[in-house]
Amino acid sequence: MMRFTMSVQYEDGADATAVASVPDLLAFERQFDKPITEFGSGLKLEWILWLAWHALQRNDKAGNDFEKWVKTVANVTVGDSEDNKIVPLESSQPIGL
Repeated sequence: MMRFTMSVQYEDGADATAVASVPDLLAFERQFDKPITEFGSGLKLEWILWLAWHALQRNDKAGNDFEKWVKTVANVTVGDSEDNKIVPLESSQPIGL
């Protein structure tokens, strides 16, 4: 099954990693009456934030009120931090003359 990793940065400078898994994806479908397969097309910011909040809240890392929580968020990105890193080009081997 699909898993979504989201990085959340808060207004106070703190950050958190939210991993949305099966319980969160099922809750998403019930909350928005949309299949999770629609998550990739017509993506809404609210959907990303809600999934991040639900995953954090399920793990006791966010409060029970989504609207209050959203007011504390400065930025959210989807994907592992590893996905967002720039991989350096391979350096060429020195050639001797």
